[in-house]
Amino acid sequence: MRPFLFLPRPRLFTVQRSPQTFLRRSSTKPPSPSAPPTPTQSRISRLPARLQPYAQRFKDQPASHITAFLVLHEVTAIVPLLGLVGLFRVTDYSPTKLVKNEWLEGSLGFWERWVSFVGIQKKKTKREK
Repeated sequence: MRPFLFLPRPRLFTVQRSPQTFLRRSSTKPPSPSAPPTPTQSRISRLPARLQPYAQRFKDQPASHITAFLVLHEVTAIVPLLGLVGLFRVTDYSPTKLVKNEWLEGSLGFWERWVSFVGIQKKKTKREK
């Protein structure tokens, strides 16, 4: 029997490990698998970096953002409309003088009734009496 058969074979590629590496690997817990990102988080991460804080705030409080949008939308839609009605009443200018149309005449009648209902009447000058 040959004695060299029972000897350990020499390794061709040995990895030198320091004691710290060995201790660190054996003393720490393996990293726990993190939860996969939600679709919203993955969409936010694909946005440019300057937009991500705003998108995160929208994700956290969507109701307040939607409410603010609706309020601003209505204010910017109604205030100019009321301003135009007031301008037409004060200057006695009517766009229907340029274009005669049943739809325009009907809407003008509506606004005249609304103005009289609300009580915004143009004061008559001495010339109009």
